[in-house]
Amino acid sequence: NALQHAREWLAGETCRRSLDYFVTGYGDNARITRLVDTRELWFVCVANPDGYEYTFTPGNRLWRKNMADNDGDGVRGEPNDGVDPNRNFATNWGLDEEGASNDPTSETYRGPSPDSEPETKAMKKLWDRVDFVFQKNDHTAAELLLWPQGFQKFTPTPDNAIFEALAGTDANSAIKDDEETFDPDLSSE
Repeated sequence: NALQHAREWLAGETCRRSLDYFVTGYGDNARITRLVDTRELWFVCVANPDGYEYTFTPGNRLWRKNMADNDGDGVRGEPNDGVDPNRNFATNWGLDEEGASNDPTSETYRGPSPDSEPETKAMKKLWDRVDFVFQKNDHTAAELLLWPQGFQKFTPTPDNAIFEALAGTDANSAIKDDEETFDPDLSSE
């Protein structure tokens, strides 16, 4: 999924291009065809549609949150409006102020309660419907590679060493981009 943060337009484009990769490569590329034939792939390229739409209005290109009318005055887009959908999920909601805020004027405002936002509710309904094994959440800010549990900024996870080994480094990438060495027989996965 992508575009939980409205201003991260390139995240939506990354999702769209990933989808296009599978659609256009199906039938012509054995690796892609095998993946599509043996898995169920879902693409939610705009997970925050009202916030995303708002970034196209004059003066609002950098809006990050959804368009929740937090003060109930009927005007949306005021500094105290909006909820960060990425921080509204119930898991670890309100645990601390390390990765989210209780302040409605903050760009990381978590919302008034867990799962309070329509975007969060829609994503959770999808998760309830489909038994996902893996999810990739595209963002385009901060040039970071994040891994679970990402609800805190400065507290490492118990599995940090594993995630760091899987991520690789700039000098030694963990992801090999070489079609010739790839085994398309994915039956062992």
